[in-house]
Amino acid sequence: MLKIFRKNKRIAQVVLVAGSVLLLVSWLVADGSAQLLQDVLSGTSTHARTADGTTVSVADAERMRREARAASLVGSQALAVLGATDDPAHWYLLSREAQEAGLVGGVGDGRSRLADMATANNLPEAQLLQGLMRESRLSSNEVLETLAKVNGIERMLGLVLNSGARLSDPRMRQASARLQLGTTGDVVVLDAATVSLPGIPDPTDEALQAQLDAYGSTPSDPSGRTFGYRLPDRLKIEWMRIPSASITAAVEKSEAVSSVELRKYWLENRAEFEAAEALAAQAPTFDSMRDVVRARVVARMIDQRRAEISKFVTDEMAMALRGVPQRNGYYELPADAASRPGMTIASLSELVQKRFGIAAPETGSITDRWIEPREIDSVAGLGTATTDRFGATPVTASQLAASVKEFGGKPTMVAQRGVPSPVLKSPDGDLFVFTATEADAARAPTSIAEVRDALVRDVRRIATFNRLMELQPEVTALASTAGLNAVASAYGAKVDPFVEVRAADPMFLQFGMRMPSALPVIGADQAVADALADKAFALPPQADLTALAPADRTFVIDAPQRLSMLVVRVDGLKQMNEGDLARLMANDRFRSSLALQDVDQTALQMFSRDALVTRYGYEQVTPTREATEESTADAGATAPAGGASGTDKPKPAAPAAQTPAPAKAS
Repeated sequence: MLKIFRKNKRIAQVVLVAGSVLLLVSWLVADGSAQLLQDVLSGTSTHARTADGTTVSVADAERMRREARAASLVGSQALAVLGATDDPAHWYLLSREAQEAGLVGGVGDGRSRLADMATANNLPEAQLLQGLMRESRLSSNEVLETLAKVNGIERMLGLVLNSGARLSDPRMRQASARLQLGTTGDVVVLDAATVSLPGIPDPTDEALQAQLDAYGSTPSDPSGRTFGYRLPDRLKIEWMRIPSASITAAVEKSEAVSSVELRKYWLENRAEFEAAEALAAQAPTFDSMRDVVRARVVARMIDQRRAEISKFVTDEMAMALRGVPQRNGYYELPADAASRPGMTIASLSELVQKRFGIAAPETGSITDRWIEPREIDSVAGLGTATTDRFGATPVTASQLAASVKEFGGKPTMVAQRGVPSPVLKSPDGDLFVFTATEADAARAPTSIAEVRDALVRDVRRIATFNRLMELQPEVTALASTAGLNAVASAYGAKVDPFVEVRAADPMFLQFGMRMPSALPVIGADQAVADALADKAFALPPQADLTALAPADRTFVIDAPQRLSMLVVRVDGLKQMNEGDLARLMANDRFRSSLALQDVDQTALQMFSRDALVTRYGYEQVTPTREATEESTADAGATAPAGGASGTDKPKPAAPAAQTPAPAKAS
């Protein structure tokens, strides 16, 4: 045997490998590791456990994560206050508490919640359910069960927060009076975006890079209220337009509208003119109806010619792509695709002109800059053109551009870069074909140069706001001694009046929703409205405050989320009357809203994550996916330029990040 191995080393290697594998398998079976591996693969391995012996499997943890995602879209004020949907473990423990209290119903309870949400958002129930399923990757029953858990959690919080001991009438009256205090006066808004201060230096590349690192992955906000520089889906296009006038001119010159053909049409289609004959004093003749006959023939010929052109263009594109392999409905374009006749706008224009003898189709392009798909709507003619190629609902050019493969694609609207679109027709009868010549999917910028203007603007705003904060004592002194007009003049702003601004609009408060009144320039901002209410509430409770010295009713409010500073002078107050107060006090929705946001916050600590973890003895065995990703990112992070670590280097002051608006609460 040894001689054989020495003579044939290949056989020896095979035997050695096979023996090692058999030994490893026997060891796994012997010590139970094979079962552990099977558990991991099946999702039954333990993710967490509680003090009472309950185990949470990896599969359970994934279900928790998906449920938390669905719950975050419901628009529950209670969950938002608790922050329960930000952490799957918190969501699990909170829903378990509600279940053990017997407050969670079944699928029917969830369906009732779905119906209320659909009504509030003016959407069909099926569409709303499909959206929740798509976003959370839960089945329909699982979504309904999640909604039932949301109901149960809200019931549990309501029982605690609406108890008499926690909602005393004196506290309710005081909180209500503050929320409903109407403040009238004048304001000067020193907005860092518009105020010009001397000595603000041009931002350095290091500052620009720090801003980009902090907010490069955040979608941009057109309103400028939040920072974000993520580039949207962008493309470059070229198009061909076949004007209806060119088709009409070609038809009118054709033999199809000669006198012979028109007379022939008249004789063969007399039924079309019976109405005219009935109204005429004497039987109409071809000569008397010649213009009517010609107009009908031309109209029919134009429609027929449009159809012929559309079919010809479609056939030419199909011919150019014949033999090109496809995968999932998309062509795998060869390197020479752009050189094939019928694959470019220029070649299609030439082919159409030769085939139909019309004036050369017009061509246009936007290739010198990137545009978003929605910008196609502003292109004359093309923006209003549609195609019925993808179903009964007309599809616009911008919708088709937004669905190209390079942007993720849509299975019901196949389009891709480099392949001409189907023929589209505008309301004027013009025909269009367009091609996305280049496509750049949404992404974070890879360099400062891509978003330099936005970065420079925002870094300067931050520097200006920080300088305003340093100047706050001077601004306060100037406003107190010289008045608001002096402040406005000194900082290039203006004085704006405001009337009966409240921390909560009474129209919405009766439904349990807190929405502040809008202030000039900055609009509706809850933090600013609350600060104004606090300042005004400390003033003497009288309608006309003009008897007080202006300095006693003038104050400054910081608005860091808007990068602004407000200088306010209060001239009058409007108190809530007893009748309005009584109606609000009797409104359960208002009481619940007030309890959640203004009354006894210690009750919310009962359901905080830390309190629930302690109460249940919740212990996590395996790390969450988020924690694993964070640890991996931390391990691979490198220190930014200048030697400061990513954690040591502070992010610039910024407005609060905004998240997509959830569905309205029912």
